[in-house]
Amino acid sequence: MYHSHLSRSFKLDYCNSLLLNLPSTQTHRLQLVVNFAARAVTKTPKFHHITPILKSLHWLNINQIIQYKVLSLTYKTLSSSRPAYLHSLVTLNRARSTRSSSLVTLNRPSNPSHLQITKRSFFHTAPALWNRLPHELRQLAPPSSSSPLAISPTLFHKKLKTHLFHSSFPP
Repeated sequence: MYHSHLSRSFKLDYCNSLLLNLPSTQTHRLQLVVNFAARAVTKTPKFHHITPILKSLHWLNINQIIQYKVLSLTYKTLSSSRPAYLHSLVTLNRARSTRSSSLVTLNRPSNPSHLQITKRSFFHTAPALWNRLPHELRQLAPPSSSSPLAISPTLFHKKLKTHLFHSSFPP
């Protein structure tokens, strides 16, 4: 899983599903904490540009940290059916024989609520985030497998962090 000096020092990855889809004014405050931690670790002066520092540390931006945690939890739920309360919130889309039928795709809620807090829930956000992942992270396992996913937990987390890192800091 995603571990860094940041998560050990500030515990910003605690209860990230509560931080999903917060307004940018709220996540900006958390990003400032991440930036401060990066400057403290590297002993960089306050007015130096932060992006190269975050990139050199291989730290994700706060929105990607939140996505990482939610997607990690989604992976765990799909591969182990645990925790049961979350497993009951995600349903696999049983695709017919199409090109995408070799991918694990989640059903999106059919009747989205107009309440902002509902749109921030795991039930609504996990399928949207999951279905936007690259195909290599969502490959369907052979029928004989106990997990629906073909990718191992270690490889999934490594590739997920790389994917989110590139969305934070395009090459």
